[in-house]
Amino acid sequence: MINMLKLKCSIFKQVSEMTDQEFSIEQFDEAGDAAFRVTAENLEALFAACGHALSKLIFPFERTGGPLKEQVLALHSADLESLLVDFLSELIFLFDSQAFISREFQFQVHVREEQVQLVGQVHGFSLPPVGPGEQLLGFVPKGVSYHLLEVGETEKGWSAQFVLDG
Repeated sequence: MINMLKLKCSIFKQVSEMTDQEFSIEQFDEAGDAAFRVTAENLEALFAACGHALSKLIFPFERTGGPLKEQVLALHSADLESLLVDFLSELIFLFDSQAFISREFQFQVHVREEQVQLVGQVHGFSLPPVGPGEQLLGFVPKGVSYHLLEVGETEKGWSAQFVLDG
């Protein structure tokens, strides 16, 4: 099975206005510092919504930073759960290394028997340096946990659950 729908969504608009694809994001309490349940119509919308949840957690404001940038992603994993961990870990790495905040996602998720892959671009901006006493950030996770990790197909589309550790 190959799923190759392109999706573009802006994370700084209301969820209902973001895209033609419908999804929901629910934050819940768990042993980690932040946990989410996400549902969407298809895999691309699901991964974009998970990226949206992470980006809004790190930078909960609507203000934009510097000029828009593009980051190319090409991730390969054994299964969808590992691909979700790799995707979110890559977004955390981009923030840690470049202060990069994701704003739009354009990618394809391919599901094959031997591997799954996510290929495409993430558009966003790097936050400018801040002065002493200025706070621009929300919660910045250190990593993605495998605790309670789930990705699966449902009657209405796809769902995921993940925990971020701080």
